Amino acid sequence: MHDRAELQPHLSPAVLRLRQSLERPNRHIDDVYFPDTGIVSIVAQHPDGNRVEIGIIGCEGATGSAAMLGAERSPHESYIQAAGSGHQIPVPALLAAMQQMRLRPGVKLHNIVGVSHPLSLDGPSDGVVAVTKAIPVTEQ
Repeated sequence: MHDRAELQPHLSPAVLRLRQSLERPNRHIDDVYFPDTGIVSIVAQHPDGNRVEIGIIGCEGATGSAAMLGAERSPHESYIQAAGSGHQIPVPALLAAMQQMRLRPGVKLHNIVGVSHPLSLDGPSDGVVAVTKAIPVTEQ
């Protein structure tokens, strides 16, 4: 079965309003958003209070990578930087669909950690993030 077919019954339309918070740092992630239009910013906060954008999500992405990896919370904030629309799905429904697609949280998507975790640690320290080489990912 095609991945979208597994998700479709659980997706609901979402209006993505400017500055709308989708994920708050260290708070439970309730829904995953798939923007069709608009831009989502992912922001890390350094202990000294400085905030740095460490990623963006557009029409080919989704929020909630931490939830897809099996975590209930993210250390980062995600909010709407450019208003638009898309779809949302409750995390339990997404995880159930992933099981149907034989995608176990934390296994097939483990390469997200290899890229996002180092960026979240280094980026906020100086406000500049440069990716100079790919991080090798091995199957578990």
